[in-house]
Amino acid sequence: MQKNTGIIIIAVALALGLAIGYASGARKNPEMNHGSMEGMMSDMNAQLEGKTGDEFDKIFLSEMITHHEGAVAMADAALQNARHQEVKDLAKSIISTQNREIADMKMWQEKWYGTGASVNSAEGAPSGSIHNMPVPAGVSAARKALAQSLKIEENKVVIMTAFPKEWSDSCFGWGGPAESCAAVVTPGYEVTMQAQGKTYVYRTDNAGTVVKEAK
Repeated sequence: MQKNTGIIIIAVALALGLAIGYASGARKNPEMNHGSMEGMMSDMNAQLEGKTGDEFDKIFLSEMITHHEGAVAMADAALQNARHQEVKDLAKSIISTQNREIADMKMWQEKWYGTGASVNSAEGAPSGSIHNMPVPAGVSAARKALAQSLKIEENKVVIMTAFPKEWSDSCFGWGGPAESCAAVVTPGYEVTMQAQGKTYVYRTDNAGTVVKEAK
């Protein structure tokens, strides 16, 4: 990933992402990242205020999954960009632990409430939640392509991360021997998603007109 390209963190499905999450300006300004995290935590606490029982549990699980997915997305960025091996080792541990806890919480959502909509899509998300952030066309196309490949509904596909990229050819660097790839700079996204207990990586152009799955 190019250093000057802003990271868009999208953690969860249609319209969410962990949001188009600390964009390029936040990356250049650490104080902005800090403030964004403080704001997110404040919003989470506000959502829980005065809630008890199942109402508390539903909101807690939804917001905590989002929080964990943000940690996974940031750790993924650390794996690609960190200088020190200690940071990369920590990032690997975070990804492993947080993804396991995310899976547990989603299982509880399904078991106790019969739905994971607030995790997998913007439907039913609390007002003002980061679940309601827009998703770029290319990222949405990748999600749709995976859902069609697996023959499942789109809201069953969870977008973990979506990083803006630039490739030196029209095949996103994944051209096969039989493919004809134009030697042109192609901007787009590398999207990591989860569905049916597995992780998938897709690459797409900005408009989502061409989508390729990692082989």
